[in-house]
Amino acid sequence: MKENIRLIQSVQRAIDMINCFNDDNSELSLSEISSMLNLNISTTHGIMNTLLANNFLGQNSRNGKYRLGLKLIEKGQLVSKYFDLKNISSPLLKTISDKYKITCTLKFLTGTKFYTFDKVFPPGTVYILGSPAIEYLPLHSSASGKLILANSSDADLKKILGFIKLESFTPKTITDKETLFGELAKIKAKGYSFEDEETELGISSIAAPVYNATHTIIGTIAVDGSSATIDLIAEEAKKDLIEAGAILSDQTNYIP
Repeated sequence: MKENIRLIQSVQRAIDMINCFNDDNSELSLSEISSMLNLNISTTHGIMNTLLANNFLGQNSRNGKYRLGLKLIEKGQLVSKYFDLKNISSPLLKTISDKYKITCTLKFLTGTKFYTFDKVFPPGTVYILGSPAIEYLPLHSSASGKLILANSSDADLKKILGFIKLESFTPKTITDKETLFGELAKIKAKGYSFEDEETELGISSIAAPVYNATHTIIGTIAVDGSSATIDLIAEEAKKDLIEAGAILSDQTNYIP
């Protein structure tokens, strides 16, 4: 997280308003946004009208609720022109997927959620693991989540663990903070993360980090599959994932 940076309040509020919209809140009323951000209606309305006038927000004519605007699609397409990472990531993911006959993904962190940027399924496999574009992976039990926590500063880690619940998903889920701290220290030292049926029984995962230019972790490259398969390939696959993560890190220098 960025510290000691002077923020412009009005700009930050506009960004906060855009960030109110997600999978669960695709449309919001003025009063809902005002309440979510703890801002008075007048201030909220002024900023919302500015975003609306510039097409960063749209408005449903039937119910008057706001939604994300078409300008964001335009800007997203602009980003994709110079962020052509899939040309690099897809061959790397395919090599790993083909080699181990397993699903391989490249995920980026957005807030506390993972966005699946690229995914390759193993060829000729009858049963494959799938996942949505935005994944609500538990940070304390998934390989990618634990890797993010392990690479967080002490201040950030304390803040994150202050608002997430260490929920138990299987008998193997770590729900004790001290035990989790010990696990995260090992992950940081090893440079990769292993998930052993901690989120779902029968499913395991290995993840390696992807960093930006300041060596801040921004995502993971991971393999997900049956625990039996992961156990067989773990020793060799972790090396390939770490190497692929390093290659991808060299291509993400502009990501903050």
